[in-house]
Amino acid sequence: MSEWKRRISKFSISFLALSLCLFSLKTSAAATSDTISGDGYTTQNGTLYNGNFSDPSSAAAVSNFSIYAMTSGTSSSIKYDVEISFGDMQFVYDYGNYWNPTTHSYMANTTGRQGGGWVIIGYTDGTPTVTQSVNNLISIENYSNFPMTCSLSYSMNGTQLNADPYGEHSVIGIFQDGFGFTDYSLLEEGYGGATARNMQTMSFTLEMDSSGINTAGEYYYYVNSEGDTNKDIYFALSGIPDRDGPSDFTKVGTITVNIAPAVNTTKMTIMN
Repeated sequence: MSEWKRRISKFSISFLALSLCLFSLKTSAAATSDTISGDGYTTQNGTLYNGNFSDPSSAAAVSNFSIYAMTSGTSSSIKYDVEISFGDMQFVYDYGNYWNPTTHSYMANTTGRQGGGWVIIGYTDGTPTVTQSVNNLISIENYSNFPMTCSLSYSMNGTQLNADPYGEHSVIGIFQDGFGFTDYSLLEEGYGGATARNMQTMSFTLEMDSSGINTAGEYYYYVNSEGDTNKDIYFALSGIPDRDGPSDFTKVGTITVNIAPAVNTTKMTIMN
């Protein structure tokens, strides 16, 4: 099992960036010249003379040039730093017993699941399990100085598993908080199952970790969360693939994790 980690910061999520820049940055201080040319005429007003631009021009000659400004440092008070770790995300569906023409009997497939179903979400000490393992684990930890809302969703990639992705038992992705999947029937429901359909997305808020603030300082907390700065989520596929699906591990979908600052937070001050 190879685990891949990525730390999300304000630099890798463009819509979260809070840096300020006015107009554009001009890196050269070299002088630039501009020449204005045109014709005019004079009119007499007693002993004084007035100047005017020439007809048929309708306006005086004009020169425009840009003004540049920038700020140094940052005015941002929120620093994004969220780490997402996830397993190999490899899943196997066993169609169950098959007819062996040599023995004239039904035989269990290689995974041993005679009745068929999702049998390998991962291995624990060499034993296949459909409940939980590092293979289907998503861990999210908030290192930011502000509570962060995390939203997870799954989108299928084409029709590798089902010609009709919206059929009654077509395969969907589902999320479970903390304890994995213990109900085999849930893994068979698919698109038409009310329980599984309600598990296709998940949202939660992770608190700011204030444990390192030992002196006077400010921190924020989200009043409706459980006080966690990290959370473990398990992912599984629910539904029945069409016969003759991919025989090797093939990309069948994508999990998207959106990170945003939590709303309705409370600011606290730690006093000396």
